[in-house]
Amino acid sequence: MGAMFYDTALESIDISSFDMTNVKVVDSIFAVTPNLNSIDITPFKDSKLTSFNAVF
Repeated sequence: MGAMFYDTALESIDISSFDMTNVKVVDSIFAVTPNLNSIDITPFKDSKLTSFNAVF
C-alpha cells in the first residue's frame, strides 16, 4: 500500500472499509497530498504495520 495516494489532488479519503489486518508497509501512502484536509486512519489500529515512514 506504500505511496497509494502519493502526489494526488484529493481533498478527503475514506479508507474506513479497507481491511488493513495484514498490511505491513504504508510508507508515503499520503505523502505530497497538499489538498488533503481530512482522513480517518482508524483501520490502521488493527494492522500489522512494520513500516510507517513519511506517511504524510
